Amino acid sequence: MLSLQSWANIDLAKLRQQFTKEPQQIIAQWPHIQSLPASSGAFHAMTWVIRAAAVTGNLANFEQVAEQLRLPKWQAYIRSSEHKLLNNLGILYRNRQQFDFAAASYQCAATLAAKAQDSNEQVRILLNLHSTYLASAQREKAQLLLTQMDNLPIEGRQRTRLWHKVAKDAQLQGDFAQAETLYLKVFRAHSINKDNVGAARAGLNLLHVYIVSANTDAFWRYHNTIRQYIMDVVKNNHEYLLHLQLMVAINNYQTHPSSEELEKARFFLSQAQRLMSFGLQDEMHLYGQLLNATQQTASETSQNMPVNTALQSKDIAKSKMTSTQLSPVYNFYCLSQ
Repeated sequence: MLSLQSWANIDLAKLRQQFTKEPQQIIAQWPHIQSLPASSGAFHAMTWVIRAAAVTGNLANFEQVAEQLRLPKWQAYIRSSEHKLLNNLGILYRNRQQFDFAAASYQCAATLAAKAQDSNEQVRILLNLHSTYLASAQREKAQLLLTQMDNLPIEGRQRTRLWHKVAKDAQLQGDFAQAETLYLKVFRAHSINKDNVGAARAGLNLLHVYIVSANTDAFWRYHNTIRQYIMDVVKNNHEYLLHLQLMVAINNYQTHPSSEELEKARFFLSQAQRLMSFGLQDEMHLYGQLLNATQQTASETSQNMPVNTALQSKDIAKSKMTSTQLSPVYNFYCLSQ
């Protein structure tokens, strides 16, 4: 544990690194951070504690930091950034699967962001709200929110994020033409910005649409380009490669059904289900259905699976409330103003 004297020069880069690898380490340093005199560096250290508490679902620690931030000595630093605090409260509740509380926190955060004229953060918050609606099986609210957001004056990275969300929503609804158009926009935007990770992810989403819509020609048209972006990802590209190999195997089996191709596809599917960790459970479930459907109708001349409902059939349970009222942080910033 670091002594108070060692915090004279706060290493925010180290806190960022700890947040990425082990956020609990930041929470453990809270007793020292809260004793620091008010300064910009100390305030940013406190925000890292807030973020660590949010991602770990530590409501008690979150409220301790928020209570400190209400003291007069911190007002010069938190003023006009209260929406970021409420956004993190939403993240905390979403991680605790308290989706109603998360939605209320995000809605308040978006209102505060609009008052602060922080349009970039407002979009980020609204996209978090969209994810919460999807996680709680409120698809109509999620779709309506995206429609409303399309009228916001946003550009750059946030506009690209919005395109991605709308594309995902179109994909879930079975509107593959719109999904393809938007994923291509996202892919090209990341390519122009030389963002290999973003291009790889968008490219895999694009190929996924071609798989579920049985568009073999388009799949192979973009395959090599997307594979190159995956190879250019500097670190941890193995999951992207595995996803690509799985889709290639499924495409091959759909095009030329045989026991050999089926065995290959099922091998890659089992590997993906065991090793992949970035939230593709629904896709893995759908791939299994695609393989089963192709196997059952291999002797027929055509096959059209209702893939638009396959992803919707697996709804996530709604809010799991473990407390009966919202945090005092919400009450202070959202009800008392």
